[in-house]
Amino acid sequence: MLSNRKIFFALISVLCTIVICATVFYVSSQQSQAAKIMFTGKENHQIPYAAGKDMIERFLNTRVQNDLIAGYMGRNIFEKILAQEKCVGIRIYRATLGDGASTFVIIGVNGDGKDMASGVVGEDIVPCPPFCNSTLDFTSGTVASIESQQQSETPKQ
Repeated sequence: MLSNRKIFFALISVLCTIVICATVFYVSSQQSQAAKIMFTGKENHQIPYAAGKDMIERFLNTRVQNDLIAGYMGRNIFEKILAQEKCVGIRIYRATLGDGASTFVIIGVNGDGKDMASGVVGEDIVPCPPFCNSTLDFTSGTVASIESQQQSETPKQ
């Protein structure tokens, strides 16, 4: 009877070990597949204008006065970063300059989802505020529709 118990517990231990190993293997393979799929450079990040407008308005309504809202960088820095071998995309970091002012830093990302630390890095933004698009109304926390603004600026015949 005692040897039957030992055999039973040994079998249970082996089964539990197999289940745990299979679970760990399955989860790790799913994570590595997700990482390969996620960083292809072909992800779809496009959203409707209205959705982007809503997100910006939510931020404007909760931001601290004088927070950096946006920043402009010319396409040349994006092209330099994206032209690097193995670069599939760009990561954007909020950052702080030595004088305490907010900025953004951009850096290339490879197919493994890792920053290309030895590559081209961009900063030197044109900050908003004070250099902002006139469609943003920072006092009311709203974003004017570019389409409606263009229509109102069109001379009537």
